[in-house]
Amino acid sequence: MTSNNDKNIPESYKWTALSVTSLGMLVGILNASTLIIALPTMMVKLNTDLFGIMWVLIIYMLFITILAPAWGRFADIRGRKKLYVYGLVVFTIGSLLCGLAANINQLIAFRVLQAVGGSMLVANGTIIVTDAFRRSELGKAMGILSMIMAAAFAVGPILGGFLTLIDWRLNFLFNVPIGIVTTIWAHLKFGNSTQILL
Repeated sequence: MTSNNDKNIPESYKWTALSVTSLGMLVGILNASTLIIALPTMMVKLNTDLFGIMWVLIIYMLFITILAPAWGRFADIRGRKKLYVYGLVVFTIGSLLCGLAANINQLIAFRVLQAVGGSMLVANGTIIVTDAFRRSELGKAMGILSMIMAAAFAVGPILGGFLTLIDWRLNFLFNVPIGIVTTIWAHLKFGNSTQILL
């Protein structure tokens, strides 16, 4: 694969890549951290026990951990931009279905779908940023990305508390408009830069 320093990368593209991937990874992390506060309410509303509701968290992290390395390898073959945009689409659809789930079994099944999309984002987001920045600037870029991820973990429980006061389903449904906007933005911005991302 060609090195960053050998590519003619537009100056504006690196910040586009960082902002798009940051948004995608932000919603993925927020979705995990907001649910911590919502679990007791969800357990009552879905008429399930502690074991059942814990699977809502566990299944998401389990599938992301298992699938992320495989998606990273597949992206080397099929293209990171395509997989990242597909990941946003799958994650957004999964979020919508989770928000509409009628029972705990449906919710767990839809969380698997959401995790499939989330694993595509996790696997490709960091690599897209790494390819977009020169080595001399990579530390700054990864630092910004790390701060955004840390902020998502910190803000998630607070946001989850407010959303749960209104309706626990909003912990999933709030991803939908953000996911749609981010998907369109990623498609438009990455569409003219596929040679960088393949």
